[in-house]
Amino acid sequence: MSSPAVCGYAGQTVSDFLARVAATHPHRCYPVVDIDGRLFGLITMPTLARVAAKERAAVRLAELSIPVAELRVAQRNTPATDPAALPADPLRFTVVLDGSRPCGVLTTGDLSHGLAVARRGETPDRSAGPLDDALLEG
Repeated sequence: MSSPAVCGYAGQTVSDFLARVAATHPHRCYPVVDIDGRLFGLITMPTLARVAAKERAAVRLAELSIPVAELRVAQRNTPATDPAALPADPLRFTVVLDGSRPCGVLTTGDLSHGLAVARRGETPDRSAGPLDDALLEG
C-alpha cells in the first residue's frame, strides 16, 4: 500500500490540480475527497487530459470523478488476501480508507512489489498496516 494517499479535492479545478498535485506526484489515478476529507470519487489522468486547456480553469474535479459506488475500496484493516481489497480491472486500483477518509492506495504494482520482497525473505515496509502485513501471509 502506498500511504498517505495523494488526493485532489472535489471543488478543485483541473488546472489547479494539475499544477499543485499531478505535477509533483505523477500517478495515473488519484482519490478525490470532499471538503470534510471523505472519499468523493477518483480521477484519472486520461480523464484530465480530455479537458481542453481553455476549460481547465473552470472545470472542477467533482464534475469528472468516478463515483465511489464504482470504485474498489477497502478499510485499512482489511487483509490484502480479501478479494474485496484486491485491485481489479479496469483501474487496477483500490482506495484504502480509515473510516471514510483515504489513507492510502493499493495497486497491482504494490502487490507485485510486496510479493517479490516477501519471496526474498524480507518484509515489505512502505507503510505499516494490515494490508501490508497480509502480503507476507500468502
